[in-house]
Amino acid sequence: MNLRRLAYIVAIADEGNVSAAAGKLFISRPALNHYLISLEEELGVPLFKRLQKTMVPTDAGSIYINAAREILEIQKQTYKRLQALSENKIGTLNVGVNYGREQSIFNNIFPLFHKEYPEFIVNVKLGSAEELETAILKGEIDFALAGWLGLTHPTLQHIIYRTTEILLVLPPDHPLAKKAAPPGQPYHSIDLHLLKDEKFILKTKETRTRQIIDNYLTENDFAPKSFIECRLGQMAYEMVKSGSGVAFLYEDELPADDTLPKFSLSPKLYWKYSIVYRQHTHFTQAEKFFLRLCFEKSEIQKAGAAIAPAILKSSS
Repeated sequence: MNLRRLAYIVAIADEGNVSAAAGKLFISRPALNHYLISLEEELGVPLFKRLQKTMVPTDAGSIYINAAREILEIQKQTYKRLQALSENKIGTLNVGVNYGREQSIFNNIFPLFHKEYPEFIVNVKLGSAEELETAILKGEIDFALAGWLGLTHPTLQHIIYRTTEILLVLPPDHPLAKKAAPPGQPYHSIDLHLLKDEKFILKTKETRTRQIIDNYLTENDFAPKSFIECRLGQMAYEMVKSGSGVAFLYEDELPADDTLPKFSLSPKLYWKYSIVYRQHTHFTQAEKFFLRLCFEKSEIQKAGAAIAPAILKSSS
């Protein structure tokens, strides 16, 4: 079985177009198209439906493509094990980073990683948690700094390495501001229904934070009368500060000099930072070093502290 040609079919599926896949693979379009036709004749079934300029996998194609991905993943993990044995200091780190606080975590870790592995090329993919999980399943990245909602693909593993409370933050001149706890004191809880007429600043629908908040609001029979959607926490914070509305924000995305009134929800809600990777992944020495930095530099939670050494040891 030609593993390179398996990659050809996967590329066509990913790009949805023979020309685009050929460009990605640095081969000619006629050569790739000829290979696809020959393979379909050999198998006796079409792998793709030709819909104008788009290639859509058939049922048979989906089976073949999924198998091809699994075989290519086995090849990739085998090479990584061989690389680990050679203790090579030259290589590539393919990591995904969720939008938001995870970017700051990566920025803190990268200089330390680069100092230890100066010859490594680090490819970073930014995206939502769902986008990063898809990239891991496709083999585009090896692991990601993302977030855990409680549900995930059965072949993915999440290791929580940090949690932060989700708070309700109000403008400084809000009538309920006086009910907030003084700085440095435990947060007071608040009844959401006191804010039934407020404009809420919510994360966009594709984010997991929004999923958490929507579930919470549904469970508490509360629906904001009006809201603004905003993807970035920093932007939402500035909007609250200017009096544009109230927002759900992570405690650790608030600036150090923050003085805005804020409340805990009841029951409390938390965002869980996690490292997500494909089950049975073999981590190279460089990847294990990067993961150690995640646990060491991110105020390890008790669960993470217990799990991290086991994960790293099992990958040796």
